[in-house]
Amino acid sequence: MLVTFAALAVAVDRRLRRKDRGRSHAVLAILAGVAAGLLVAGELVVLRLIETRVREGGKVPPDQAAGDFVGTGVGFWLALALLLVVVTIELWTRRLRRTG
Repeated sequence: MLVTFAALAVAVDRRLRRKDRGRSHAVLAILAGVAAGLLVAGELVVLRLIETRVREGGKVPPDQAAGDFVGTGVGFWLALALLLVVVTIELWTRRLRRTG
């Protein structure tokens, strides 16, 4: 979340000052990419912890695995999609500025 806030600060700062926009596009893309990576890593850790607790609770039917009761919600996918869209737009905009 802190990396996402840093990306937001870069985006706001970029809008306020006009010089060196190419670098700020790259920094914003990197920060959004790092935030996406950390989001995925955090989700994997949390899913494993919940799966372990479900297994330790002893309420898992013998024909199913604990992982069957643990899943990723739509909020995770929306957040990941948003971060990947930001990365794509920033890299595309940076490329357009360099070629145009």
